[in-house]
Amino acid sequence: KTAENFHALYTGEKSIGPTTGKPLRFKGCPLHGIIKKLMIQGGDFSNQNGTGGESICGEKLEGENFHYKHDKEGLLSMANAGSNIDGSQSFITTVLTPHLDGKHVVKGEKPAKLCVIAECRELKEGDDWEIFPRDGSCDSHPDFPEDVDVDLKDALEIDPSNTKALYHRAQGWQGLKEYVQALDTQKDKEKAAYAKMFA
Repeated sequence: KTAENFHALYTGEKSIGPTTGKPLRFKGCPLHGIIKKLMIQGGDFSNQNGTGGESICGEKLEGENFHYKHDKEGLLSMANAGSNIDGSQSFITTVLTPHLDGKHVVKGEKPAKLCVIAECRELKEGDDWEIFPRDGSCDSHPDFPEDVDVDLKDALEIDPSNTKALYHRAQGWQGLKEYVQALDTQKDKEKAAYAKMFA
């Protein structure tokens, strides 16, 4: 059913989805999520932002099997809204992702030869790239880390036996330390400039 679902959405051979009221097809559907060194996600043909979509069998399709593993890059796998609840969204892995085994059904692999993506959306000048905060401030720059409404401690909870993660966390702490020092240096430069102006 997983392969049949993907094929039907790819060809657009089914009509209107009973849940979304939208045509059951990927045509015109953007890649709504790109996570560096992890995956590229798309397939939300109804809302086009990762919150919608449905399978050809209704809103959700039960995950079939987890025989294939996320053991290489370029695998096509089902995105889901929880254990064994698949819809129309999929992702392509860009690295090894063994932590997704048993949670997402692998349904394909990158093509054996070069392919062309037709009708890919182009961002025009002035279009929103959706990387800046939408907090009503009209600020076009990303938030400072201390202004972000997320708990960064959750991201730092890692397995103590994972030496690679510990190494990267140490690099992160060093980067944060240098960032704070750079901000302090900039403030000192501004104070010195103002002192000269009003001396």
